[in-house]
Amino acid sequence: MTTDQGVSTMTLNRPDKLNAWTPQMADDLRRAIGQAGSDPDCRVIVITGAGRSFCAGADMGGLQNTVETRVASVTSAHDADELGFAAASGADPEAHCPGRFGYMFSCPKPIVAAINGPCAGIGLLNKALPAGDLMAHVTEVAKAMVTNASPRSMAVMERQLRLASHQSFAESLAMADAEMQGSFAAPDFKEGVQSFVERRAPQFPGL
Repeated sequence: MTTDQGVSTMTLNRPDKLNAWTPQMADDLRRAIGQAGSDPDCRVIVITGAGRSFCAGADMGGLQNTVETRVASVTSAHDADELGFAAASGADPEAHCPGRFGYMFSCPKPIVAAINGPCAGIGLLNKALPAGDLMAHVTEVAKAMVTNASPRSMAVMERQLRLASHQSFAESLAMADAEMQGSFAAPDFKEGVQSFVERRAPQFPGL
């Protein structure tokens, strides 16, 4: 993992195997997201793959071992509270997001997937780009969030979106109203207004 100008980039690094997924990779990625999610110097997380693939799915060696032993080599679910995300701004969606990847939903930092090649299990894309333009575009988007968006506000909005599918319209609206009211007393609200009036880039505090 590298962090530069508020963007923490994590690279799945098994290019000779098209970054096929292993239990070790699962543990490493969870640890890295836990670290970046609690790092005030990180505002946005980018995940990409080394070489010509993002992630080709489960590693065949692990699947062959499962066939032979009939024991799956998978990591167990983890409690996102272990990573300290529960203390972040906004309501924690962890209870509604069980499973091995639930911690990603609780992470208070935006997570951007820079899908640079073959990828198994991804069902929603934002934009398709030529391979040579991908990382430049992702970096531009991530740095725009670093420069122009409050980390606290992004954490609140991300968690609101995660929880919305588990709420009625009235519950979602009530939460939005409460968060908006609470934002008026937050330091980032004052800085946002002040920077706009002074026509300068905002200097929002980190998480």
